[in-house]
Order: sequence, then structure tokens, then C-alpha cells
Amino acid sequence: MGQFVNTAQAEAWNGYEGEQWARGQERWDAVNDGFNQPLLEAAAISEGDFVLDIGCGAGRTTRLAARRAGRGQALGLDLSGPMLEKARESALREGVANVSFMQGDAQVHSFDAEGFDAVISRYGMTFFTDLVAAFTNLHRALRPGGRLAFICAAEAEANEWLEALASLKGILPLGGFGKPGGPGMFSLTTPAVSAPWSRRPGSPQWMCGGSRCRGSGVSTRRMPRRSCWTRAPAAICSARSARPSRPGRARH
Repeated sequence: MGQFVNTAQAEAWNGYEGEQWARGQERWDAVNDGFNQPLLEAAAISEGDFVLDIGCGAGRTTRLAARRAGRGQALGLDLSGPMLEKARESALREGVANVSFMQGDAQVHSFDAEGFDAVISRYGMTFFTDLVAAFTNLHRALRPGGRLAFICAAEAEANEWLEALASLKGILPLGGFGKPGGPGMFSLTTPAVSAPWSRRPGSPQWMCGGSRCRGSGVSTRRMPRRSCWTRAPAAICSARSARPSRPGRARH
């Protein structure tokens, strides 16, 4: 188990909430499976790639990435012990040998520098408490030219599931649920938040569409409503590391 700085989320996902999600993982995977192919395509995962899946939960996207990587490897990182136990059981049952799982906090986890060709996440990045620290750490883990792709919720005001919950506010108080900022489902719903690495000196550089940039070089597109239960809009964000290669460095 690695170091945790995101303590509130770690407590939640290692307690009742994590156990509940682990028990119902097949249902949640069925809900969100429509996002898997667009996510993996945005990350351009191919044969031999080393892939890092952030907030992997019970490992559905990690196992799919491992299958695409073939001779490569996929590592799933999550705060939740109960969900990672489920992930390992599923990988063993499905015979996916080139996958592994680790409990840790992506904001501070000591990844191998330039150890991955791609970083992916299906909603897992919405739970960061320090976005700049998290994305800077992930940028360090990517090789030069490596890809980042993640799914997050789009604007809360178009979320029909949230509208339904709001109609029950007299008996089901929502507090600040649905407001941008984190951590939580809507923490990455605004463009300013979706490019947090542009806010601090020394933040990572990213490249998108062949142009070198800071923060603004992030491709974001709205996804079709693929989630059958929320009727909720989502966005897929992708970027490419623009850090120059080190002379003489091998790819892996």
C-alpha cells in the first residue's frame, strides 16, 4: 500500500462505499461500458504499450487496456482495497496475465519516471484533491510523446440524473453536489479545471495536434449519451506529453 494524502477519499473507498461498489461492480461496468472503446482509442493503446489506469476501481478498463497492449503491460492504481481485490479476482478468472493492480494515491505515488506510454482513466480522475499535483505526477510517469486520456462528467446542468435528484431535495438534500470543483463527479466539468497543469510554474507541458503548449493543448470533446442510467453528458479529454526525449533513453 502506498502513501495517501487524499485521506477523505481513501477512507470512503476503503469503507462501506468501496465495499458497496465492489459488490455491485458488474452493474456499474454495464452502466459505463459504452465509454470504454472511445477511451482506449483516444489513448491510442497499441501492441507493446505500457499503460497506467488511474482510479481503476475493479479493473475493467485496465484489463481491456492489457488486452490491447498484448506483449505490453497494464497497471491499475486505486485507493480502494475492496475494489482492487475484485479487480485481481476478475483478471485471474478471465486469464489476463499482463495486468497488475496496486493500491495508492496518484497525487503522490512514486511511479517509475517515463515508465508508461499511456495514462487512462474512466471517471477516476474526478476524485483528486490537488489536481496540479496529480497531473504533474502523471506527466512525470509518461514517456516523451506519451498519451493521456480520461472520461469525466460534462456540465451538471444538462445531467438528467442530477435533475431527478434535485426534484427530491425536500427529502434528499444534495448539499453542494453538482457544483464544479472537487473532489467528486463534477470536479472537471469546466475548461479551466480540465487544464490544471497550466496554473503553476514548472507544470508539465502537453502537446495536442502537433502544437507545443501549456494547458491549452488539451483536446476535449463531448461524448454521446452512452451511460444508460444517468442520461448524463460526458466528455473525453486527451493530451500528449511534449517533454523532449532524453538522449540515449530506451523506450522501456
